[in-house]
Amino acid sequence: MSIVSEFFCLPSRPTFSSTLNSFFDTPGLSLQAQVGVGFQREEKEGEKTDGSIVGWQVRYTQKFFNSDMEVFHNQTVYQNLEGRENVVAITETGVCYEFTDDIYFNIQLNYDVDSEPAVGANKENLTLQFGAGIEF
Repeated sequence: MSIVSEFFCLPSRPTFSSTLNSFFDTPGLSLQAQVGVGFQREEKEGEKTDGSIVGWQVRYTQKFFNSDMEVFHNQTVYQNLEGRENVVAITETGVCYEFTDDIYFNIQLNYDVDSEPAVGANKENLTLQFGAGIEF
């Protein structure tokens, strides 16, 4: 797990951790989960702090309509155990549809929370994204 968060108005937030993985993977369905503990160095308001964290990640994808449409959900949540004992949650949920082998469209909802955000940052952020692409 490695997160550098300009989104939360922090100059840096590198995270290093060891994890236990659980995988379920077929051509049309994938579920991955990680649980782990780690170390984080964070700079907030000019002050650097080090601490340990515990967290998890979940990644889910499922394909429909001969694999032309894919539904996905990604979630990362971690809790600082020392210093600033905040909780951070980052989620992405969406659908990607391939019109042809080379043209696709996606819609994605992102929801992010930091229980103790940096000065000037929102505690919660909700974003709806639309995208389209062409593969060469």
